[in-house]
Amino acid sequence: MAYVPDPAIVIPKRMKLGSLIPGWITAMQQMHAGDCWTLYIPFNLAYGTEDNNTGNVKIPGRSLLIFDISLDKIISQEKK
Repeated sequence: MAYVPDPAIVIPKRMKLGSLIPGWITAMQQMHAGDCWTLYIPFNLAYGTEDNNTGNVKIPGRSLLIFDISLDKIISQEKK
């Protein structure tokens, strides 16, 4: 059975790979448009051993991060 994100918690967002934590970059480079994955990102591919305050969310150091993500499409940046 394929994973289908819960529309009540889906937050569409356009992201640039270079602005993401290493765990996201690694995973997204392996994904294809239409894929839905659950990512388990160890602390060494996330925020490391230090606490991180992201917006109003405090992420303790050494945290395992878990995300359900879907990749709708890939937009290539045109070279100028």
